[in-house]
Amino acid sequence: SVAVDAGITSNVEGRSSTAELINSSDEVANSVTTTIGGDRSVDVSFDVSELDTYTIRATDDNTNITAETDSIVVSEVTGTASFTESVFTQERGDIAEFTVELTNTNTANVALGTEAGQSGIGYGADLQVNDTSGDGEVTVQLNTCDPDDNTPMSLADSDDEILGSVTTTGATDALDAGTYDINVSVGGEEEAVSTLSLTALSADAFTIFTAAPVNTIED
Repeated sequence: SVAVDAGITSNVEGRSSTAELINSSDEVANSVTTTIGGDRSVDVSFDVSELDTYTIRATDDNTNITAETDSIVVSEVTGTASFTESVFTQERGDIAEFTVELTNTNTANVALGTEAGQSGIGYGADLQVNDTSGDGEVTVQLNTCDPDDNTPMSLADSDDEILGSVTTTGATDALDAGTYDINVSVGGEEEAVSTLSLTALSADAFTIFTAAPVNTIED
């Protein structure tokens, strides 16, 4: 349900007035009698659970003078999702992370790799995430070293959760270096795409230590 609100003003305080919630069929869906306050105004609110177009009509009970609001449309809110980055980069063999942002929804489906975009990289994963923490985002972690273990994916925030099980296809050993498509959908509708880029392991420098020579003294 959702609250539909309106403010009623009058030139005279203490006046009794009736506010009516009118639906698209011009029927009174709800009503309330109230009194104009000392500041010559009063707020009214109706709890609405039916999707429809409404107006609120206020009537002065002494004079029957009425005023009516503009149309108020109560419609279903559609959740959306997006990624915080267009490309997430991590070295092959490490724990890779990517973050999904959620608006007007707590759940979303995330697909990676072959399942996401038929990228041909040889690995796919699909999971449903739930923003139980309520902070508007979920960070997914992928074990690139062992993507086929019992928990190939986890969430960085322990207050969030994965709904059901993670479905994986393809590679069972460490993931190859390359790009893996990611997408996120809400209610079966794709909302956004991104890329996980796994780079080859690298070493910037090597340091070689040489042991000091050992001298042997003979008797």
